[in-house]
Amino acid sequence: MIRLETLAAIITRDDIVTFFSILVSIIVALLAVPYAERWQRRRRSGEDYQYGLHLLQALQYLEEHGSESEQERGGYPWKKVLKEATERINSSTDSPDYRQTDKEHCRQLREACFCLFQREGVLPADRDRLATNRELMERNAWAQIEQQSWRISAVGSKTLRRAMERESKDEQYAAFERFYRSGEIPSPRAGEEHGHHHHEYLEHVLPSPVQGTSDHRTVNGDFVVRADDERTVGFLVRARVNLEEREETTFRFAECPLDESEPQVVTKAQEIREKVDKAWPSDGLATSRPQAHKILAFIVNYRSMETTKISQYDLPALHYLAWTRCRDDIVRVWTSGADESALSFAVPAPLTEARDFLEEYGHGSYDEEAAAFNRSYPKDIVEEVEIIMNNEDLDDKQRCEELCGLRKERYLDRISLPSIQSSIRSEHVEMDSWIAFLPPLTSM
Repeated sequence: MIRLETLAAIITRDDIVTFFSILVSIIVALLAVPYAERWQRRRRSGEDYQYGLHLLQALQYLEEHGSESEQERGGYPWKKVLKEATERINSSTDSPDYRQTDKEHCRQLREACFCLFQREGVLPADRDRLATNRELMERNAWAQIEQQSWRISAVGSKTLRRAMERESKDEQYAAFERFYRSGEIPSPRAGEEHGHHHHEYLEHVLPSPVQGTSDHRTVNGDFVVRADDERTVGFLVRARVNLEEREETTFRFAECPLDESEPQVVTKAQEIREKVDKAWPSDGLATSRPQAHKILAFIVNYRSMETTKISQYDLPALHYLAWTRCRDDIVRVWTSGADESALSFAVPAPLTEARDFLEEYGHGSYDEEAAAFNRSYPKDIVEEVEIIMNNEDLDDKQRCEELCGLRKERYLDRISLPSIQSSIRSEHVEMDSWIAFLPPLTSM
């Protein structure tokens, strides 16, 4: 019989303790990796609004393939929506490990649902049954969501359609984020061929402007290490053009050689997107930022060295050079009208109102008529549409007939003219946000 002292000595032997420690560490690591990856992904990608996009996709699928009894009731049980949305999220992620029983996953999906519910009733069941007391609604958010039978609305369908028209998932998420974060419906179809979807992507990757103590926004920037190993510093810039009647946003990308020679400025949104895609760090911002700060520290500490490349790598000078060239290019393009970014393809508010009215009134039967109002037109046509939309003597049917008649009378399917912007000067252009793409130390 083994004595207690002998057994204790065996149990406490260093090699056995080490073995069990390693075994426990491996088990913990295997269990923790999927959840750590998911946490990092949420932190990096803003997964909350991606949940909202998958939720709309799930509702659209249920609306098209649901049972007849559910379609007659005009809604689908929350558990069925949860199941369909979870499957769609798993099918589009690198780690398809979301489960309907995962409390954090369910909470985040319900939160996305509630945010959409607050935004103009994007996911209404019966509007008459919705709570009107905002404080009560927010206090009982989860109960309200669980009790609803969800059905995608006309606004939800429109948001989903415009988001899914984008060329890539990044652009789809960026387009949807504009609605989810700010309540602004994504850009209309009339501007698709003019690079608006690329604009949304660039808005998505740039830092958001910081609101200062005053009414003025402050410039916000970021440093990353470029993945394409170029021996230049790249600057992605978002600028605001201040006009008398409004502000316009535009983008530029400047490639600045380390010797401060003349930078190359990229103007077209699609080409800027291609530059950013090549330079964007593949492992994300969380990993690239510390690497960029190490490079910045290296430059500061070794500026006194005699190495030519390092002594001429003056980042503030490159930053100033890039901005002045980008600003001058914006003024040149804007004033000459040589590029489409100098023109406004924005749909005037009365036409937007008419488009939305036809889409929601006809439930899809007036899509062609609605598309005809989704363009830029001369001022007299805009005024005619505004008169029809503001005429309180017309009911919905009569308003629809008036708009359709105007479309035929003025041949609105055949013309679409952009509005010409005013000439601008350098003082009308302000930097709003920027990202500096630094070359890795190995290329310097």
